[in-house]
Parts: sequence; C-alpha cells; structure tokens
Amino acid sequence: EYIVYVTADGDNFGMMKSSASTVTHYLSIVTTLTDMIYFPLLYSLKKIAEQKTGLKFVPCYIGGDDVLIIIPTKHLKEFLIHMESAIRNMLAYEAQEGDADLRKLRKGFLYKRLGVSAGLYLTKDVKYPVFLATENARALEGISKKYAKSSIKEREKLEQEGDLTPHFTFTIADEKTFSFASGAKDDYRLTLNGSELVELKNYMDKLLASKLTANKSRKYFQLNKSRREYELTISYHVARNDYDLNAVLKLIEKGRKTKIDTFLLYYLLYLAEG
Repeated sequence: EYIVYVTADGDNFGMMKSSASTVTHYLSIVTTLTDMIYFPLLYSLKKIAEQKTGLKFVPCYIGGDDVLIIIPTKHLKEFLIHMESAIRNMLAYEAQEGDADLRKLRKGFLYKRLGVSAGLYLTKDVKYPVFLATENARALEGISKKYAKSSIKEREKLEQEGDLTPHFTFTIADEKTFSFASGAKDDYRLTLNGSELVELKNYMDKLLASKLTANKSRKYFQLNKSRREYELTISYHVARNDYDLNAVLKLIEKGRKTKIDTFLLYYLLYLAEG
C-alpha cells in the first residue's frame, strides 16, 4: 500500500505573535493559530472517515504549529481538499465572531500573510526509513514555504479587496520525482495550493474514468524531455488508446497557465488507484 508522509507548519505565526500588544491579545493570537492547525487536521480526517468505512493514519507528531502524520495515499486527494476548505473558511467565519482583539487581529495586515505550508512524500515500501521519508517531506515543505512567500505580493493586492483568506500550499513528490520537485526544472512545478487542486481534480477524475491510470500515464513521459515533446507524447497516446482527450487538453492548458506539472501531479495523486 502506498503511504504518504505529511509534514506541515504554520507560516508567519511567529511574526503574528510578536505583534501582540497585551497578554490577552497574545493569548487570543495563540489560540487562533493553534486552531488553524488542529481544526483543519481534525476536520479532514473526520470527513474522510465519514465517507469511507475506516481511516488509518499515524499521528507521529502534532505540537504547536508543527505536524507530522502518515496516511494512506488513497485518501490524499480528499485530505488536501478538506484541509483547503477548513483553512480558507474557518478563520474567515471567525472573523465575524469573537472578542474585539480577535476581530482586530484578523483585520490586520499581518493576518493576510498567514497560512499553512506542507510537504508530502509518497512511498510504497513501509520499510523505507522513516527518518529519510520525514527529511524528504520537510524539504518539500520548505519548497512550499518559499513558493508561498514569493506569491505574497499577489496576496497583498487581494488585501485591498477585503480578502480574509489564509493560504494552504503544498509540494508533493515520490522517489522518482523528488529531484524534479526540488528544483531540477524551474519552468514547471509540483507546488500548488488547495484551490488549484480542486480545479484540476475534475479533469483528473475524467482521465481515471477513461482508464488512463496513473501507472499507465507515467510511461508516456520522461522528465528529461522538453515540455512540448512531453505534451505531444501524452496527447498522441491518449488519442491512440481512446482515453479522454478533452481532459488531457484541459490539463495541458491548465499546466501552461499555472506552471503546475499537471501530469506528474496526476501520477502522484492517483498512484494508489492503479
């Protein structure tokens, strides 16, 4: 069974704590930031357990804003989407509630920089050293943090429009794609936010329904090919084997627009399904 090591850490939590002007304000901040980690985790796992007959996961470490858990890869898509929903909506809702300190905090400039960055490392062999898998997940988490910081200018533009949404950013890889995700190529990435995944999942589900499994898709491309050659190879095989060509063309279009490697992402997210 494929499993995924998930590490996560809050972004700019320390900066937010240092902005407190009173003890009450500081405690309000700490409570809010703690909830921002624990609630999405609990919400995601609870939602998956409700949809499935059961859920196996290992909470290796959950302390403060620092997290390490292990879950089956077959639950990963739902886990990420539920995390996205909880992080984006929980504090936006709470911004209308609570005491004056909390409302002030969530309307402040620093609030716009809040978020959660995660690293996801997939492995099939349960004998793979936990230490190495954790280190790889942490490295991917670091990539997520860098990407989140680089997009802060765009978030500051949204601030002018009254945006109250914190981000959830993650980077995903396995042993075959780890060097790629770590920056072997700069033009396309395996780092994205939860809302981008929600948009892409519809086309990926259509690909799976047309019998283009993740394992089949992997043999159609090589990481050392140019992007155009890579896209032509996939399109050719999809048309030849009567897979969902429209879904493939949409993923190519989305990949060019967002610079996300949508086909490697499909391979990683749907690997547990064949």
